[in-house]
Amino acid sequence: MGAWRDELVRALRGLRLKATADAVEALRADGGGPLADGLGELVAALQHGSDTRALERRFRDARLPVPGAALEDAWTGLVRGLPPAVVAQLADGAWATRHESVLVTSECGGGKTWLSCALAAAVLRAGGTAAWFHQADFLAAWASADAAGTLGALRRRLASATVLVLEELGVEPLEDGDLAVLRRLVEPRPGGFILTSPFPPALWPEHWCGKTMSSADAYTTEAVLRRLVNPSHRIELRGKAAEFKPGSEAPPPVPRSSLSPPKAKRLPPSKRKAQAAGKAGRARA
Repeated sequence: MGAWRDELVRALRGLRLKATADAVEALRADGGGPLADGLGELVAALQHGSDTRALERRFRDARLPVPGAALEDAWTGLVRGLPPAVVAQLADGAWATRHESVLVTSECGGGKTWLSCALAAAVLRAGGTAAWFHQADFLAAWASADAAGTLGALRRRLASATVLVLEELGVEPLEDGDLAVLRRLVEPRPGGFILTSPFPPALWPEHWCGKTMSSADAYTTEAVLRRLVNPSHRIELRGKAAEFKPGSEAPPPVPRSSLSPPKAKRLPPSKRKAQAAGKAGRARA
């Protein structure tokens, strides 16, 4: 049997079409002929359809807020804070299978969510799985699953995800028990996180727990940060996403009409007195 027919049989068995695979193997005696060629085209179409449905299912399960985001559409440049070399390094999604993580920081409106979705989409297209959560939504989902008795299913879903996206970390304060939940989330995972925040990780503990925290909270916070804030890739986006155009290396100039008018120069005291006296004289006249 030729190499192409071996591939055909493997594809059929991968599609769980055992009887068809056996029939292809039976064609070995007479060399296959046109029937085998046509069958090969049919199986290729079936395989493509199966792969497409699987990809759609992975995207649906990931629940990305911007599912159409793609790294090839990213606005790159040194001024933007996203060098093309970094995008090329992350485009194949293999970093997630190596348990590497990505931390994206920027100001509000800087494009963190779009980039996190593009990174997750690259992993999905490479055959991996993803789960996307805002920090507050994740904690709410955990509490809801715990109350409903489905926490085990949620934890299995999170543990099996190739990459886990956590948005807006360190923005909202945590309630009692939330730190322990984050620790239970991150400790079983060797990596594979996409993290976004408007703040550097050094500020997360204060935003989570306030300026004063108990020794227990300090210990748990350190354990969580040890897992989260040592990513393999750090991206610091600069500027507002809407200010940049694809391929641009610098933000466009600000229109003059949008700038504040120049402030009037302040006159020295002697000239101010003379000016006031002149105005008073004109008023009396």
